[in-house]
Amino acid sequence: MKHALKNATAALITVAAIAIGALSAGSVQADENTSRAYDEIEFVEGAPGVHFGLLWGDWNTGPFTMIVRIEGGAKAPDHYHDANYDAVAIQGSWVHTYTDGVEHVVTPGSYARQPALEVHGDRCRGPEDCIILVQMDGPNTFVVAE
Repeated sequence: MKHALKNATAALITVAAIAIGALSAGSVQADENTSRAYDEIEFVEGAPGVHFGLLWGDWNTGPFTMIVRIEGGAKAPDHYHDANYDAVAIQGSWVHTYTDGVEHVVTPGSYARQPALEVHGDRCRGPEDCIILVQMDGPNTFVVAE
């Protein structure tokens, strides 16, 4: 099952990349056809165990779409973003905690929306990495809550 999910994830990402464009210096241009396998996505670490990989758009100005990979057992610090985001879980058991403190388990195929400027938390429950497709309507910010 794990292998099948990874293959399905790679196929989804490749199809999306073909439709949108090529990765270059923090943005993806929409004037070229391209495809990238999941293993070819360039990830940057946003917090220990939390990685971001740009698929298309410009994460300096937004909007953009990225893959978020949270390592199994990892937890992002409580934080907020300056933009709204919509997310679909692709793999793993992602636990998203809204401002109310209630934990919501988001499993593959499930959807979550996070309004801008609201402090929230994210973690990956279990040994398998969580892979999440995230669309943000503004610039990429990750501000750790005080």
